[in-house]
Amino acid sequence: MSQFLNRKVYYAGDLIFQEGSPGDCAYLIERGGVKISKKTRDGEIELGTLGAGAIFGEMALIDDQPRMASAVATTETVVTFVNHTMFERKMEDADPFVSALLHILVRYVRSMGDKVRRLTDQIPPA
Repeated sequence: MSQFLNRKVYYAGDLIFQEGSPGDCAYLIERGGVKISKKTRDGEIELGTLGAGAIFGEMALIDDQPRMASAVATTETVVTFVNHTMFERKMEDADPFVSALLHILVRYVRSMGDKVRRLTDQIPPA
């Protein structure tokens, strides 16, 4: 398993990944914090912050679509990478119902993100 897991340290303000970039791995936060944000017409909005034990970046592995948001370290942060190969092996071992459910949930989240983007684009700037 060690051939699939790698660790990396990010420092406060470091970009982990950018919205729209390809997603080739997911991340497990061992220590530290990460801000997830999305660009809008009026600037960047924070979608949330994550701490130790959280997993992020997984949607791109599930549906092979570009990243929906950006991730930036808020403090010194240690993450473990889960690459596409490891993820695929885990999905092959998963119950088919669970696999299908994950795909449905990702499609739902992405469609909601698209709807929010369209709605915020229609609001006149303040």
